[in-house]
Amino acid sequence: MMLKVISRTPVKRSQERVVLEDGSKRLLCYAPHNPHYYQNPSGELLPIDLVHEENSFTSDNKPIKLKKKNVVSLGRKTGSDKKKYLGLRPRCKAGAIFNRGNYD
Repeated sequence: MMLKVISRTPVKRSQERVVLEDGSKRLLCYAPHNPHYYQNPSGELLPIDLVHEENSFTSDNKPIKLKKKNVVSLGRKTGSDKKKYLGLRPRCKAGAIFNRGNYD
């Protein structure tokens, strides 16, 4: 019998604590190369969103489309200047991979 997941709480980028409908708790571990969460600038773990895209500007006021709700931020220029058209940046704070969690 498959039990439904009642709640999910991220522990690390590739681990989550789940509570099942019978009240039991499990720790689900995914491969490190398959994270389900990203860490925002305040250190909070949030679900990865591949669709989210926001309008932003570079430091020299050129318009870009920014996808930052992932493990790697992706910036794409929208103006006519094609120099450095695409930018990728890891979104991992130092030590974020080694975050300790409570496994109750």
